Amino acid sequence: MAKATKAAAPAANRQRAAELEVLDPSEQSTALVETKENGEGIIAWLASLAPFFRTATQLETQSKATLATAKALTLPKNGSDDETLQRFIVRAREDYKRVTTHWDITAKISKFHKTLTAARARATDPLEEAGTIATTLHNRYVAAEKARAEEENRKREAEAARKQQALRDQELADIEAAAIAEETKSEKLSLREGMFLENYLRTGNALAAARYAGFRNPAVEAPRLVASKKIIDAIEGKRAAEELRKQATATATKPLDPVYIEEVRPDLGRAGSDVNTYSAEITDVDAFRRAVIDGKLGIPLDTLIPDQVRLNICARDYKELIDRWPGIRLKKKTGVR
Repeated sequence: MAKATKAAAPAANRQRAAELEVLDPSEQSTALVETKENGEGIIAWLASLAPFFRTATQLETQSKATLATAKALTLPKNGSDDETLQRFIVRAREDYKRVTTHWDITAKISKFHKTLTAARARATDPLEEAGTIATTLHNRYVAAEKARAEEENRKREAEAARKQQALRDQELADIEAAAIAEETKSEKLSLREGMFLENYLRTGNALAAARYAGFRNPAVEAPRLVASKKIIDAIEGKRAAEELRKQATATATKPLDPVYIEEVRPDLGRAGSDVNTYSAEITDVDAFRRAVIDGKLGIPLDTLIPDQVRLNICARDYKELIDRWPGIRLKKKTGVR
């Protein structure tokens, strides 16, 4: 067991040495000496707390008595009274020095705290900077990856919409081809027969249509034409084509179906989760106070005297809305947890 202890000791010493390597040798020496001296003074003070606070209580009682005496003082009436007043002043000053000397431990504790805080900062500051560097890179990647996914989805939606429109255009082209086929499936009409057909379809008057087409005997030709298979087939073809074109018009005006695509998602890591933190920065105190008093923007009245903690709570609650508040700017930071 003794051998294990001896082996562990050099390792512990190396660890302590490695911890001190972050400081310049002269800085190490100064920091160690100051911390040790202050620490020893604090330890000695902790060992005598009871008598220390008894004396502190006595000094406090004397100080309050001195204040009560001072409040009862009046304007001197002569030089002798003024001498008495001066001696009181000197005595109060000497008592003040005794109190501050008794409480000198506060200076040691404060210095001890500052030394330890500075030592801690030498380790935490690099880590904070390292985290900031990595977080900045992470946030840049996330923003770029989200933009890439959005752009890819936009392209996919545009391509799907283009294909859907192409299908619609083909459908309309097929309908028009069917209409043309209906119009041309009958025997070929002569020029006059074609003129008769167009006028007859427009007016429904066979006699007038025969006259319009220039037949010599419209009264005889009109009933013959409307009874001929050629004209009957042509009329049916024209009417069928008209129905098809009505269908095409209805199809063309109908909205396209919604586009559904396989959504591309950003390729993000899963080691942690992104967390947004919000805080508020005061840019114009007077403008902000006027807005609070005005009461039109719903700003809480308890922010009239700006308090950073309260404003940060407002930032978390209202988020982007507080950018509308005069004199206030939202600060948003994204980090990994």
